[in-house]
Amino acid sequence: MKKTSLFIAVASVALFGGALLINNSSNNLNTASAQVENVKTQHDLEKLKFAKTKLDVPTKPAIIDEKTAIENAKKAFSYFTKDAKEVTVEYHLMTNPEFELFSEEALAKNPKLKEKKHMDQLPVYIVSFKGLSQLTSAPAGSKGDMITENNIVVDAETGVALMGFSYR
Repeated sequence: MKKTSLFIAVASVALFGGALLINNSSNNLNTASAQVENVKTQHDLEKLKFAKTKLDVPTKPAIIDEKTAIENAKKAFSYFTKDAKEVTVEYHLMTNPEFELFSEEALAKNPKLKEKKHMDQLPVYIVSFKGLSQLTSAPAGSKGDMITENNIVVDAETGVALMGFSYR
């Protein structure tokens, strides 16, 4: 079970991060919708939009605290977070109708996530691990991109790490 969860976590980072990295050199996307512009974030909303991810302002407090979110992100994705020089946390509602690679634990602990099979206004913490120097994998003969930040999405109701993404 742990190996399956680890595989899902690594696959999540690869798939989601890959979608963001593909768009890394493009700055010609349309501006974000007015609803998204109200979100205060350090993250690039256009890159998130490209990956079909939308952030909104939460309407109620998180159930778990930031410290728990950080600890759970580190446990679930230790390889991607171990060398960080700085950690920041943001609380948002996240929607992504296309991402469905959640662990059995995440689905079992959150009935809304289990029912929808994707994030739909799900309260989450985005825990960002900054100051990294990690080279992404790439096809043979190609050079990967240097990642300086990994972001782990943690369910703010259950504390379960859901996925990770990188785009810078």
